[in-house]
Amino acid sequence: MAYLLANPDGTSNAKAGDIVYTGGGVYQKNADGSSTKIDVLPTQTGKTSSYSDLTKIYNDVIAGVGASKAGLNSGTKNAVSGAIGGSYAAVTQKQIDANGIVTVDGYDPYAYTADPGWDASGIGNILGYIVVGLVGLVVLDRVMMGGRR
Repeated sequence: MAYLLANPDGTSNAKAGDIVYTGGGVYQKNADGSSTKIDVLPTQTGKTSSYSDLTKIYNDVIAGVGASKAGLNSGTKNAVSGAIGGSYAAVTQKQIDANGIVTVDGYDPYAYTADPGWDASGIGNILGYIVVGLVGLVVLDRVMMGGRR
């Protein structure tokens, strides 16, 4: 399997199993000569009409500049740099199934957690919920009683 860049006219010399980067996305060449789309390009639209942008994306993949920046297939490189910062462990692609789901070795999604920086169980939050609840009861009472006493 080889990683190829499509020619400016959209053609390539891909063989079965090769992965081709085109302006329309990332395709894998099948044995019957057809192609299957396996990924989008890391642009806002997932495509590009600029061959220079496509060349840069392809070069980033070949250089191993990070799965999140250069598409899922860059995960086959040994050391990739993440967009969040730091380096991920060695990541190798095992397979891509018919639905385009990638199975990899060397990546644990539970190793990367997010800390919101606040605690939802603080006394201030609890008192705030109590106040909001009491205001809600007053409004409900006014609506049900029609403002009369």
